[in-house]
Amino acid sequence: MTTKDRYKSPPSTLGVPLRPFPFLILILNSYFAAMQTSPRPWYRPSLTTQIFLGLILGGAIGYFRPTGATPSISSRHFLNLIKSIIAPLVFSTIVVASLAAAR
Repeated sequence: MTTKDRYKSPPSTLGVPLRPFPFLILILNSYFAAMQTSPRPWYRPSLTTQIFLGLILGGAIGYFRPTGATPSISSRHFLNLIKSIIAPLVFSTIVVASLAAAR
């Protein structure tokens, strides 16, 4: 088998030879080349590192200053709004799950 035969297009059932689309190959190559990740700068830790740093920092603050700050009026209102959202969210989740299971 020669090199020319190796790169021949396979026959098509429609009578038109199948040829690769060079523009599509170029687009896909540039797309996958853009997806290559560059090294992360030192001041931008990964999300996992940020979560663990926040966990350790929150534990240290809670250990050394257990009383913390007194909540202000706005934080109480915010917590009440969050509490008022939880009940309908749980209820709607249960209803949708039960309807999906009944199908």
